[in-house]
Amino acid sequence: MNITEWPIPKSLLDSPEVTNRNLLASKWCSSSIDEILNQYIKMTAHEAESFYINIFNQFPELKLKGVGIELGAGVAALSAVAAKVYPSIDCIYAVELVPDVVRLLQSRTVEGFGTHCNSVVKPVIGSFDQISLPDNSVDFCIEFASLHHSHNLEKTLKELSRVIKPGGFVVAIDRAHHNSLTDSQIEYMLNVEYSDAWKKENGYSPAPLSRRQNGEHEYRVKKWESDFASAGFKVEKRIELRKPGFKMFLRSVVLALPFMLRKKLNLLPSRVRPQSGEIMWRLLSFFGIRHSPIFTESAHDYTVFLARKQS
Repeated sequence: MNITEWPIPKSLLDSPEVTNRNLLASKWCSSSIDEILNQYIKMTAHEAESFYINIFNQFPELKLKGVGIELGAGVAALSAVAAKVYPSIDCIYAVELVPDVVRLLQSRTVEGFGTHCNSVVKPVIGSFDQISLPDNSVDFCIEFASLHHSHNLEKTLKELSRVIKPGGFVVAIDRAHHNSLTDSQIEYMLNVEYSDAWKKENGYSPAPLSRRQNGEHEYRVKKWESDFASAGFKVEKRIELRKPGFKMFLRSVVLALPFMLRKKLNLLPSRVRPQSGEIMWRLLSFFGIRHSPIFTESAHDYTVFLARKQS
């Protein structure tokens, strides 16, 4: 695969969030495709394909075609599955900030989904804040768990809006928290430090590292919605993907307790309360009642936004 390189500020390349992921790529580059995927997105190739297809099925009115872009593509599994499912896609620019993730991992994982995917997915080392494509040149954008790494979500979405054609759309599969999430809990979550065991497993430097230093951000639903609107997008649909089961129901009940109480009792203080209506949906699902305009059963918990660029 021919790799395209776009300009990236040196300060960003030298940041812990990039240098540590370079180390991760070096550690896992000789592993099997499933091992790489499981390490990077916590799924095997089969699980990733099933997960992404389930999401695409939530939007039957959308047909991915033409020129696409995946922001923060990582190992580009989402791009590969999209290329496999939608033969009308001409190419997808898989834009990833971490150079060695693209050079050492991306080509191997994309090939694992089929030779057709390899010809459609175009690997790019670059930043989603500086997209080196012409205005109004992209038909659609997809992303998985990357935009919450944006240091300025509004700026990132405005840059995306610049390159997407009017009427083009974004499918963002990410983390969006309940609007009642307090600033004090956000600070607590971002200040959590990774354990030595976790850093060793991921190939990271043994130096102290907080979630904030690793590029994490905790955005509320209203932040996503307002920044999409500011960038010229209209959110047409929002879906909350949730794992089923009694254990997850009990977990949601615990998370509904006030943060300060959970912090004092050490009851999942780094996790946030359920979205409005989530506990009732989980309860009704025990009786086979799963119909909801927002919640849908999934193997992983994420929020999905469908946003379309306005003319």
